[in-house]
Order: sequence, then C-alpha cells, then structure tokens
Amino acid sequence: MQRKSFSISFRKKFKHVYEFLLEKKNNGENVSDYICRLIEHDMNKTSGTHDDLEEKVRGILKKITNNPCFIESEHEKNTDDDLFTDQKHDSSHLIDKLFD
Repeated sequence: MQRKSFSISFRKKFKHVYEFLLEKKNNGENVSDYICRLIEHDMNKTSGTHDDLEEKVRGILKKITNNPCFIESEHEKNTDDDLFTDQKHDSSHLIDKLFD
C-alpha cells in the first residue's frame, strides 16, 4: 500500500511550532507519528468517547478517595446513617435506583 502524505506550511506566527517539530525530528523521533497521534487524540476528544469520560471519572474518584483532606462532616455522616437505616427496612429504593 502506498503511503499517504501531506505537505504542511508554517506561517510566521507558528514558527515556534515548526522549531518544536524540527527539534523532535533532530532527536530521532518520528514527527509524522507524533502529528498523527495528536490528531487522533483530538478526534477522540471531539467525538466525546465514552471510554475517555469513564477514565476521567475514575481518575477523579481515585483522587477524592485517596485524598486525606476529604473527610465527611459529622452532619453528612449522620444523614447517611439515617438513610441507611431507613433503607434496611424498605428495599424499594433498590428498584428505584435501577431506573434513575
């Protein structure tokens, strides 16, 4: 299969971008692969892939649960305990949760 190619021109205002790519090339990196990965990342970001969102949520939850500064206030704890006690006697909340 024949390789596909593009020619890219850099205006003066993007001279710093050209120099950055030239430096990558001089360090032995494949600039074409680098640009393709950036474009692919941008494509996935704009399409709003579910996997990216799920990964971000997991990261946030991990930061919150591992953060020692994140401590439940006594009021929140009492409210949760009351809710849990009420739910022990009534399992309908489980069915309601399925349809939220």
